[in-house]
Amino acid sequence: MARQPRSADLVCERNPRVRDCFFLVADKDMQYVLKGLFERQGFHLSIGCRPFAFDLALDSRKAAYHDPDIHKNATRYTGPIQATHRHLVVMVDNDFDSSPGSVAIRDKISDDLIRSGWQEGAFAVIVIDPELEVWLWQENPHLDAALEFDSARFDAMSLRAWLADRQLWLPGEEKPRDPKKAFIETLRRASRPLSSTIFEKVARNVSLRHCTDPAFNTLCDSLRRWFPA
Repeated sequence: MARQPRSADLVCERNPRVRDCFFLVADKDMQYVLKGLFERQGFHLSIGCRPFAFDLALDSRKAAYHDPDIHKNATRYTGPIQATHRHLVVMVDNDFDSSPGSVAIRDKISDDLIRSGWQEGAFAVIVIDPELEVWLWQENPHLDAALEFDSARFDAMSLRAWLADRQLWLPGEEKPRDPKKAFIETLRRASRPLSSTIFEKVARNVSLRHCTDPAFNTLCDSLRRWFPA
């Protein structure tokens, strides 16, 4: 039997003021990664989609209790969004206490969203394994600059070499084994406090084309499908 349109579908079709995409995320760091990605000039060209509207206040929200909250209660946040946004992205880390694993997290949230009225294909659940910091790491001088890692101050070593010297990112590894620890140690060495604006700065400057993380690629694939170039 053909699915009958929901009232929210009709609102989206008839109201030109309905926005493009809403992002439910686990924390402020994720919000600022999105801000850095989507406010950079020509971001859509790097992703391979057409431009779409993104406003941090209108198009994103962080969960009150972070990753476990999204895992258990995503639909508490996303119900009203069906009438205001055409698409939804839910972002969560795999690494949290009592995590059942990335596949189980994605399946549960997806099932909950469908039961609450979201159409399959209108949303994407992005489970980052193990955690957000893995998106930031790539061998790129823009990363050194964004983290204010000046090789002239650190024995003329690049950030990559400095991390390898400390067994935090070994030669031959695509990413650090513990991306959060490598991130924190780098900031400590550069005498920088941890803040969400650092995530924004890195996301605004590093190459999108060189990010090979599966969760990031899933996000980009979803955006290309919803907003074809």
